[in-house]
Amino acid sequence: MDIKFESQQQQINDLKTMFFWGFGIMITLMIFMLGYMIYDRRTAMHPIREKADRTENNLQSLIRA
Repeated sequence: MDIKFESQQQQINDLKTMFFWGFGIMITLMIFMLGYMIYDRRTAMHPIREKADRTENNLQSLIRA
């Protein structure tokens, strides 16, 4: 009986290890995707900000004229 219980305990331990690795990989992927979304948002906003600044400068020069 002891051998059977040890075998079951080993299987349970293997499942725990597999779940820990699985959750760890999933959490890592989510954090990576969040970081990539923030990076992508910043790079996409940069040309828009430049265009808005140019437009504002053009508007200011028109007002002065």
